[in-house]
Amino acid sequence: MTARALVLLLTLGAAACSNDTANPVGPTTVPPTSFTYATTFTARGSVTRTFEQVSRGAVNMTLTSVTPDVPLGIGVGMPRIDGVCALTSVTTTTGGTSPQITITADPGLWCVRVWDPGTVPELVGFSMSVTHN
Repeated sequence: MTARALVLLLTLGAAACSNDTANPVGPTTVPPTSFTYATTFTARGSVTRTFEQVSRGAVNMTLTSVTPDVPLGIGVGMPRIDGVCALTSVTTTTGGTSPQITITADPGLWCVRVWDPGTVPELVGFSMSVTHN
């Protein structure tokens, strides 16, 4: 084989083994979304709301206001088949501006619950904010 033929063969071989690759696509991140929930309930009562966590990430629950200003129980968890919110993280708190509960949650259906821990005189109103992926 002549030197010229060898150079031609190597050039063709190198072109056939080109490393042209498309830009790899990394994992898609889902920006956080939030909802505000405001309602009332009576002494010894509770309310539950479900939401869908689209991707693994933080869930932040903030009880923002309570009227009258009494502590309430709050929690986050997963709904069971019987409709009960099986809480995985709970606390008793008053209204505030910083999340009182923060967890890392996998994708799926989740729920938040607010209840009377024995402090509600007759009727209580509250507002909460939940941020999640």
